[in-house]
This record gives sequence, C-alpha cells and structure tokens, in this order.
Amino acid sequence: MLRKIIYVSIISFLISGCAHDARKEYSGADYPSSQYLTATGIGRSESEARNQAVAGISRIFESRVYSDTMDRVKSVVKGSGNEVSEQSIESNIRVVSDMELKGVQVDRTWFDKGKGVYYALAVLDRSRAGDNWQSEIRNIDSSIEGEYQVLNKAGSRFERYMALKKILKSWLQREVIVSRLRVLGFTRKGTPSYNIRSVFNMIPVLKSQMLICIDINGDYAKKIRERLSEALAGSGFLISNDHDKADVLITGMVVVNPVELKNPGWEFARATVALSVIDRKTGSIVGEITQNARAGHITYAEAVQMAVKKVSGPVAGQLLGYLEE
Repeated sequence: MLRKIIYVSIISFLISGCAHDARKEYSGADYPSSQYLTATGIGRSESEARNQAVAGISRIFESRVYSDTMDRVKSVVKGSGNEVSEQSIESNIRVVSDMELKGVQVDRTWFDKGKGVYYALAVLDRSRAGDNWQSEIRNIDSSIEGEYQVLNKAGSRFERYMALKKILKSWLQREVIVSRLRVLGFTRKGTPSYNIRSVFNMIPVLKSQMLICIDINGDYAKKIRERLSEALAGSGFLISNDHDKADVLITGMVVVNPVELKNPGWEFARATVALSVIDRKTGSIVGEITQNARAGHITYAEAVQMAVKKVSGPVAGQLLGYLEE
C-alpha cells in the first residue's frame, strides 16, 4: 500500500510539473524592451493565440506608421504646390501601411487549464528588423531609380503616366518602412538621389492632358459607357469621343445571357463586361478587366436591366483602380 502511494505521489509530481511548464509565462527579463518588441495573444486554440500575438505586434505600428506617412506626404505635396494629390493617394497609403511585418516570430505558446485558453508570445528583434528594413529601403530606392529610366524612355503619354504611378507607389512603400524604423528608434541611413516632388508635380499634369476614349460594343453598351465616363470624369480624367486623338482606348464588349435556375415565376440574366485598356500610340494592350453580375426578376427584360446596372459599378471601380493605383 505504501509503495502504491509513493508511485502515485511521484506521478502526480511529474504531471503537475509538466502542467506548470506548459502554463509558464515568459519573464520580461527574457526580452528587454530596449532590444525587443513583444506582444501576447490569447485564443481558444493555439493557432488563434499565435495569430493574435502577431496581430498585437502589428498594432504597435499601425496608427503611428499611417499618421507618419500621411504627414510625410502632406509635406511633399505642400512643397510641390499640388494639393489635389494628397486625396488621390490616401487609399494607397492605407494599403501599403498594412504590409505584412517581416521578422515577427512566435517564441512560445502555453495553455492555461484554469481559464481554458491558449497564450502565445510574439517577438520582434529590433536590431535585426532594423537591418532588414534598411536593406529593403535600399532595394526600393534602386527600383525607383530604374523606374525613372523607364520614365525617361517612355514613348507615350500613358507610359509616362503609369511609370510615375509606379514610382509613387514604390515611394509610399518606402516611407512606410522608414516610419517603421522610427517606431523602433532608428533613422534612415543615406539620402535617395531622386526628387519625389517632381513625381507629385508631373502626375496631375499628365492626367489633365491625357484623353480617354471609350469604345464598347453590345446591345447594352451605352449604360456601361455612361457609367465608365461618369466615374473617370469624376476622378479628373478627360473623356474624348475622338478615337484618333485619344491617348488611351477602352474597348470591349457587353454580353447578356439568360440563366436557367429552378425558381418558378422568376427570370434570371447574367451580364458580362470584358474590357481592354490600350495605349493608342503604341497599340499595346496594357490592361484587361472582366466582371459579371447576375440578377433576377419576374420579367426577363427587367432582370437584364438589373444585371447590367449591377455589373457597371464593379467594372468602373476596377478600371479606376487600375488607372489610379
């Protein structure tokens, strides 16, 4: 009997010891704040806790990076004398500021039996992340310098416009990384050889000169043309009916087909829009857009009208996204 008690006591000791290790939280001394950023995530599963921990590191950067990048853009826009550009690139800043943080590692996880939840510790090494981001900035600067060469060799107004947009997007990505360095307490080493203010000056000038002609065929093309024209004009682009004077051609088809669904008393139609964006001077197809939408009504004619209207918004949005972003 005594032997059984001893065995049970030993087993209980081992189990309690293992459980304690599994629940053990980290000590702040393991990761001093001067060298690391840390965040703890909580979840009902280990994977959820891991995701929450990584998200916690990201939140340390989110608001600061966005505000810093916007302040930098405002200073450049103000210096360029072009106040309109600030609004047109704000959405781009939000996209690039949400870029995945590289270098974040989940160091450990543990389970709290009492609360029935998992914990995870995410860690970012300040020095290592700083070195990696300095390298990324150098690579982006080299890429931008290459894009300036493309810009100088561009054979059409549209090629120059798109090259400028690419430079601007890369620069915004660069400024997001510079802001992340500031969060870690570092500063950017070196100065780029290019002047980004010239990009802010040239984009609106080219945009104000670039003529876009919309040439879409199909029984219901008129409504799509009107929707595209409205969206492009609202964003500051110039619409032209003269095919030969246009810098950009938007060509394509609108096709509407019936859809057979087992729903008595209802008729369904699907509208499909396929567009090509063409640089008229070079003749090159530089972009393609396809969208479709389905709608139902008690009459087929009304279902068709609804489907065409439904697809027009996404098509216009995708086209604007291509030209603006």
